[in-house]
Amino acid sequence: MKSLIKKLEEVCTNHPFSEKILVVDHYRTGKQILHTFIHAGHSAINMKIMTVMDVAESIISHSEKLTKGRITSSIGSILMMEILKNLKNSHQLTYFNELEASPDLCHSIYDAIKMLRITGLTSTNFPVQSLRTLEKEKDIKLILFEYERMLEKYQLQDNFHILKKAIEVNEGEWIRERVFIFQPNLAFLAMEEQLISMLMQGKTYLLPIAPVIGVESPIRFPFIRDAVGEPTELSYLYADEPIIKATTSIELNACNTEENEVKEVLRRIKLSDSPFDTCSIFYSSKDPYQIILYQLAETLRLPVTFGQGIPIKMTKPGKLVSEIVTWYKNRYKVHSFLPLLQENILDLGENAPSYSSIIDMLINANIGWGKTRYVLQLQKKIDLLKERIVKERNQEVIQKSLDEYLWLQAWFNRLFQFLPKGEDHLRAMLEMVGYLLKHFAKIQTPSDELAKNKLLEKIDLVLPYTTTVELPRNDTLLYVENLLLNMNIGASSPKPGSIHITSYQNGLFINRPNQFFIGFDHQRFPGKLKEDPILLDDERENLHPNLPLLTEKAKENLYILLQTLACSSGKSTISYSTFDQRENRTNLPSFFFLKCYRYQTGDKEANFDMILKEYKHHSMPNHFINRLDWWQNILQHPIENVLLKTIIQEQYNHLIQAMLARSKRASQLFTEYDGKLKIEEHMLDPRKNKMIPMSSGRFEKLATCPYKYFLEEVLTIQSLEPFQFDDKVWLDAKSRGIVLHEIFERFYKVISNTDEKLSFVQHEQVLLDILYKRIDKWKEQLLPPSKLVFEQEVNELIETCQIFLKSEAEHEEKGTPSYFEYSFGIGDEYPAVISLPDGDTFHLSGKIDRVDKYEDSTYTIIDYKTGKAGSYHVKNYYDEGRQLQHFLYAKALENKLNLSEGQVKNSTYLFPTTKGAGERRVRLQDVNTRVNGIDIIIRLLDLLKFGHFPMTEDIKKDCLYCEYKHVCKRSSYPDDVFKMKGEDPDAIGVNRWKGVRAYE
Repeated sequence: MKSLIKKLEEVCTNHPFSEKILVVDHYRTGKQILHTFIHAGHSAINMKIMTVMDVAESIISHSEKLTKGRITSSIGSILMMEILKNLKNSHQLTYFNELEASPDLCHSIYDAIKMLRITGLTSTNFPVQSLRTLEKEKDIKLILFEYERMLEKYQLQDNFHILKKAIEVNEGEWIRERVFIFQPNLAFLAMEEQLISMLMQGKTYLLPIAPVIGVESPIRFPFIRDAVGEPTELSYLYADEPIIKATTSIELNACNTEENEVKEVLRRIKLSDSPFDTCSIFYSSKDPYQIILYQLAETLRLPVTFGQGIPIKMTKPGKLVSEIVTWYKNRYKVHSFLPLLQENILDLGENAPSYSSIIDMLINANIGWGKTRYVLQLQKKIDLLKERIVKERNQEVIQKSLDEYLWLQAWFNRLFQFLPKGEDHLRAMLEMVGYLLKHFAKIQTPSDELAKNKLLEKIDLVLPYTTTVELPRNDTLLYVENLLLNMNIGASSPKPGSIHITSYQNGLFINRPNQFFIGFDHQRFPGKLKEDPILLDDERENLHPNLPLLTEKAKENLYILLQTLACSSGKSTISYSTFDQRENRTNLPSFFFLKCYRYQTGDKEANFDMILKEYKHHSMPNHFINRLDWWQNILQHPIENVLLKTIIQEQYNHLIQAMLARSKRASQLFTEYDGKLKIEEHMLDPRKNKMIPMSSGRFEKLATCPYKYFLEEVLTIQSLEPFQFDDKVWLDAKSRGIVLHEIFERFYKVISNTDEKLSFVQHEQVLLDILYKRIDKWKEQLLPPSKLVFEQEVNELIETCQIFLKSEAEHEEKGTPSYFEYSFGIGDEYPAVISLPDGDTFHLSGKIDRVDKYEDSTYTIIDYKTGKAGSYHVKNYYDEGRQLQHFLYAKALENKLNLSEGQVKNSTYLFPTTKGAGERRVRLQDVNTRVNGIDIIIRLLDLLKFGHFPMTEDIKKDCLYCEYKHVCKRSSYPDDVFKMKGEDPDAIGVNRWKGVRAYE
């Protein structure tokens, strides 16, 4: 930077009172250059910072007033969407006709059109045969024409208009009165270059910059060749000769994750005692480094500035927009509304119930989805509470709950009142988002306030151009997301007392003595070679020699980085992450990192293997950046410091317990951390404690995985499963089962009043009439997501009823259906009492779908299953204890009807759905079945007696869909350790349970 400062000093000395214009690519660049100049002890009097477009506007305004509005990228993308929709609907497009006008496509085409126009190309002078196909050329010219027409329609002007006008005005006097100083690495398109040529007629200076030796300068940076300053040590980084060993100017580092890479940078800053405003961090890509840096800075309360700002989605208003869009996208699904409360991003006012209360109310109201269901289901809860407050004593508690439900209903009524009726209209959606931001966005930080204002400004800016834009629902929401959530806020130049964070592409003139370059692995740098499908590189070369080629972008990135290093005056630390957590793969260093390694070591022949070997092991740091790192180190390594161990035992005993649990789970003994309880034998054993209700489902759960039984039935833990919405499903599996049970029960009650023989032909319509009535009732309670889904599921229900009727009519044994939904032990009903051979008993509750009685006074139990019959083997009755219902219901029915043992001759599983194809699985309740069933039940009861709840040994069969697998962490057990725990001689209950697995 010495050459640059020297040149600026020369200009200011020679022209102390003239107006000096520093022409830069961005205002922040000019500020950084002037900051470096002033920091070196100089003064910049009467110096202005301008971009090329600022200069053009100043030339025009000297002679006339600009009256038209300026088009922005947001407005341009929306206008391009309207253009593409109109052209496609009128069948005028050929090449682009098959493409959907997505936000990304519209933005890409707008960028291409904007670039072409700055190059000086319009619909009238577009070069012939410059693109690969005539169809593409025709479409581009047509889009250009419509774009120009749109600008005229809305009285807008783009950069082409301004540059063209400035060139035409050619204010020679204005130019001659000023001194123009040019940033060295400026890149121009054709019309910009023409304007610069005009400025060159006056007093102009080009700021010099340290050269990059060994790498050719990009074609698009014409000033680089004439802006050569004095070379520095790092100018030779890519030079073949000489290789300079520069350990003082470059340091290298590698960490196992991106987060640790960032923490290592902060750790080095802290250990070096460097003032924050002497440090800059340059990332190779925003994702994930920008978010990691922001979160750590917030946690550690570090003073930082972000050159590119922070994603607006990191703020509460940004999150509000994101979650609201998701809520609409999912058809007002309650589960999608909960994050608005859980993340504390809604401002509900002082009188609102707590967030946790609102969450409970929404879940308990069984709303599911749909605007109408919010009001309907909340009203049902309100009506129920009004009934309870009259009948029950605890009126204060009920009244509080009632008041909260009334508040919640009123809040949603207010919200839905302002929701647009035409939700597929982009304008209506933006107005709705604006309303929510104004009234419900929670503001806690200056960033939140800035984000809210910027979002509202963006909405106000584009609204006039969305009047006629109508899109499908998902496209509308996608446009809202792209328009509002791809912004950054809080972009700042470096400030005193703050670490500055930005992309390496903006780091050239940030001359701080401590620079950290992060993320320089081979995936992120110098970037992948890719072309723009809208305008391929060979097409760009045909159109104009100065159009940027995307295949050259990687070379430009490398040159920018090398020039930034060459201009640095202090120490540069370069690092990369050795592992990509998102892609779950190893990262290799970039070739740039290898060149730095060769430069640092002076070894011209150094290769990647040498780097990998040197940075293979990542030792734990002896200085921690935050409490989390310190605690992780404590938990992962033995505590050797006696005093520290004593303090942790006294103050953080739960951590000692956690480490003990981890140690015992890793042992070969069956311990309390694997499901072994220390209890009195009568506590959980239903034979001794008649207050413990058992059912076939609980027994089957206990046999399948005792540990899951322990979580749900002993600890009474339940997974949070709000009523889910699936736009491709009307009735979920549970609801469909209830519907079918209601239909089958009603059908048999209807025909039992006649003496007619069951016949498919005669009774099909009877069954279908019952079906249609039940469907109408369920449709009122649960709104289908769409007409198509509704019709599809109705057809499936019709087919299921037909399969059921055929199966019943063709079945050989003709019993009389006598009991339907026969329940015991539910509500006020007495349970069944099941006797065991040793005289003990236990209580059983349940509900039998249907009981058929035969002329010989025997009975058959029919249980309807809505799934497939595959897991119910023809011969294997018990499936290692997973299927016990047929046996337990037979025992229960004999007890409740005072029948002799054996009067229930079989239990039948009937699969009447399309999946089950009407199959039946008959379980004969003979002597062998009963003896085996009793042995299984006694073994399972012994599990409860001893309080032993091991985890299942069959992960593939039992854990795939289990909601507790992240709680028990069954998969973390090594096979040999799990096997040894099962063989622990003290695990008596486990050994009894293992005997259950012998029954097929």
